[in-house]
Amino acid sequence: VGSIRHVNHLSTLVECAREIKRRGISNILFLVYGEGTERAMLEKIVKEEKLPVKFKGQIEKKYIPYILSKASINVINVMGASINKYGCSWNKLFEYMASGKPIVSNLEISYDLIRKYNLGSSKNFKDSEEYAKEVLKYYYMDEEEYGDICENSLNLVKQYDYKKLTEMVEIVRSIIKKRIKMKKVLVVFGTRPEAIKMCPLVKALKRDKDFEVAVCVSGQHMFDIKVTR
Repeated sequence: VGSIRHVNHLSTLVECAREIKRRGISNILFLVYGEGTERAMLEKIVKEEKLPVKFKGQIEKKYIPYILSKASINVINVMGASINKYGCSWNKLFEYMASGKPIVSNLEISYDLIRKYNLGSSKNFKDSEEYAKEVLKYYYMDEEEYGDICENSLNLVKQYDYKKLTEMVEIVRSIIKKRIKMKKVLVVFGTRPEAIKMCPLVKALKRDKDFEVAVCVSGQHMFDIKVTR
């Protein structure tokens, strides 16, 4: 679930599907939800080669939890970048956790929740064979091990509930008040995930008369972020 652009690097997922087909496995189907500049090109390849990939188009966000809950695994497929050494916090990661299904990511990052809490797999696959092998691991996995991974996701996602995060923000705010005399705070973000995560902090700071808060939007996902005073 997500965009189908160059940065999402879905050509590697198509190559993985090609390898799975080559191995003669016919009851695995990759469902891709979203739109983007690379959809037409990838859809053409899939159609010509009759690969087990189906592009479902864009859907309303309210339907995402149901769709993810019906999958056997949920895949994060992106292109790596040097900034990954600082970690990543994709919106979809937390949505995938909430689905209670194993997560397969084609990118190793710093502070990797998937690896740390055994939520699935997080690897830089060297080729389509390695990618397919990892997907098939869950295809052949015994029910008990599969269930343990699902339970790990459901338990961890509770720590990222908005109520829980707001409580943590309030603790941070109280510490800031005690230790720092600075009254002006600049909050900078640019992507959808950052906007969602920073919103509770901005609101909490604005409620406090001891702080003057300014928000700077860098514009990376400007088309999805409505800026209001």
